Amino acid sequence: MLLSNGFGRVELNAAGILRKAYASLRKKPTPQQLSAWIKEYQDNFLLFVYRAPNGAMWGQWMTPQKALKRFKTQADRESPAPDEAALQRYQALYVETIRSNSLAIDSFHEISETCGNLQKDSEERETVQNTSEECGKFPLGVGVGVGVGVGKNKDNYVCAEASSAPTAPKPKIAGTLPVIDGSDFEITVDDLVQWRGFYPALDIDQQFRSMKSWLISNPKNRKTRSGMTRFIDNWLRREQDRAPRAGANGGYSHGSGNRAQDRTNGNRAAAEAALAGLMAELDGGTGGSATGFGERGDTEALRETPAGVPN
Repeated sequence: MLLSNGFGRVELNAAGILRKAYASLRKKPTPQQLSAWIKEYQDNFLLFVYRAPNGAMWGQWMTPQKALKRFKTQADRESPAPDEAALQRYQALYVETIRSNSLAIDSFHEISETCGNLQKDSEERETVQNTSEECGKFPLGVGVGVGVGVGKNKDNYVCAEASSAPTAPKPKIAGTLPVIDGSDFEITVDDLVQWRGFYPALDIDQQFRSMKSWLISNPKNRKTRSGMTRFIDNWLRREQDRAPRAGANGGYSHGSGNRAQDRTNGNRAAAEAALAGLMAELDGGTGGSATGFGERGDTEALRETPAGVPN
């Protein structure tokens, strides 16, 4: 409809169509491609192709009148109209094609029922043969159906319906968290196992109880279903950073809550421990006992006692 006028008519001139419709495209379709597209429109009753009195080829789009432009230009009125009788035959052919397809589909359902309900007993073999021939001559061709059927084998025993494919067991639900839309976000047992591996310093069950309590107490801050996983991960990561850590003396110390600060503190502690070990080695070489290694004060003591850790 891009190049058609107020009456839905378009001149089927390849050069004109390429110039007007495809001017901005670097790679333009060939005249052969345009001809193939026009034929496809014609075969599907979308475009009526006709020859004007001057010999030019035109097309009339099969468009409802209400979809056309209300006001017509002088050029629109001067465009050649299709032969009314030929256009009506084209429209009638379209209606007849639709009706034939509809009748054929109805016939297909009737024949399908007949073929599906056939008995394979010996006295009805002739009926089976006749109906099979009738099915084989059906004009629509081969179809594909979906469903479960019941039939008989060669010994005339009725076959049971095909069993459905086994379905995977549903994951076991460990609990839920409230979502902002009022529904529940399900937490599976497998989810808990996975998070325990990711955050070993946490009591994951207690963390989820805390999450649920917080979400219930703060309904306006509840998350969407798509954002719930991020909420859980951020919560657990924050609590992991705050969790107690094993200290140098075997006890536990708490992080600052600031991961960058914790890394800085850790680096400082490691440097101090390395310096203490170096000083211990130097003192041991002179026979001193300031390191707490007793009379040995040598590399053997260093091998037995980690640097910076009291005996």
